[in-house]
Amino acid sequence: MQVCGGYGIRMPAARDGLKIGVPEEAAWRRGFISDNELRERGELLFKSGYGVYVLGLLDGWGRAS
Repeated sequence: MQVCGGYGIRMPAARDGLKIGVPEEAAWRRGFISDNELRERGELLFKSGYGVYVLGLLDGWGRAS
């Protein structure tokens, strides 16, 4: 769990690097956005761990087994 915003609110985070509540991932997995659209969104946020995670989906990270 991570502390968010200094208010003592805790956010669950998976230990294996998966993010919880990634709307881009959900939209991509359901076919609402294409690989290219997912890549564009990830590139916009690349400097954050969030953007790296989104781009990593295209390389097979976070694939359901």
